[in-house]
Parts: sequence; structure tokens; C-alpha cells
Amino acid sequence: MTAIVAQAWASLYGFTSINFAHLIIVGLTFCVN
Repeated sequence: MTAIVAQAWASLYGFTSINFAHLIIVGLTFCVN
């Protein structure tokens, strides 16, 4: 579920500079999950 939300955020931001932080967040979520 979090992966879908993260992907939605990535689509909204259009893979800007936020993309790096997004990858880190996704990595942390997968580690926690």
C-alpha cells in the first residue's frame, strides 16, 4: 500500500529533486515493513 502511495507522489512531483528523498523514503519503508 505504501509503495502505491510513494509511486503516486513520484508521479505528482514528476521525478524532480524530490526523487532522491523519495527513493530514501521507499527504502526505509521497505526496511520497516
